[in-house]
Amino acid sequence: MYISRLELDMFKSRKAFASPQVFHAALESCFNDTKPESENSRKLWRIDRLQEKSYMLIVSAVRPELATLTAQFGSSGETKDYSGFLSRIETGRQYRFRFCGNPVHSVFSENTKRGKIYPHITVEQKENWFASKANPNGFEPVQSALVETGRKRFYRASAERPVIIDYSVFEGVLEVIDVDVFRETLTRGFGRAKAYGCGLMTIVGGL
Repeated sequence: MYISRLELDMFKSRKAFASPQVFHAALESCFNDTKPESENSRKLWRIDRLQEKSYMLIVSAVRPELATLTAQFGSSGETKDYSGFLSRIETGRQYRFRFCGNPVHSVFSENTKRGKIYPHITVEQKENWFASKANPNGFEPVQSALVETGRKRFYRASAERPVIIDYSVFEGVLEVIDVDVFRETLTRGFGRAKAYGCGLMTIVGGL
């Protein structure tokens, strides 16, 4: 596994900030040798804003060709091996985390076999959604806060209806309760809209 970070040029990235589809398409072009059904095709990404700079963070099973992304959006980038860090995570340890997700829920009716997807609206709903995802993904929140929310509305190629992604960013401290499951969480993500910058959790330190 690899983790990459690309510092984004605000002018070159202005269109992509409005439409995650642009970032998604460019990211796919960095993995031309992988097949869609391959285990090696797994990848997650998100945009982090730190002070006055923005970064694209990528977790992938294959090392990306960052030069492709740098030419379109960035000023600099680096890739590091992620496997060593993942192997040192321990059950019972606490870590600081950051996660960008797509808090939604399904509403079923008598006339539909599949539920219709609706975004959670209130802060409480979004925090409860995050809390409900914790144990199945191998961790327990020690403290967490909703630090950013937003909506992206864009069109995919040849689509008549727009795609609408409501995202929420959570930060805080978590405790690992199942290290094997949690490692999968860090490499596979959780929730919907993974192709559009949601689902990626990262951790730092070991408290």
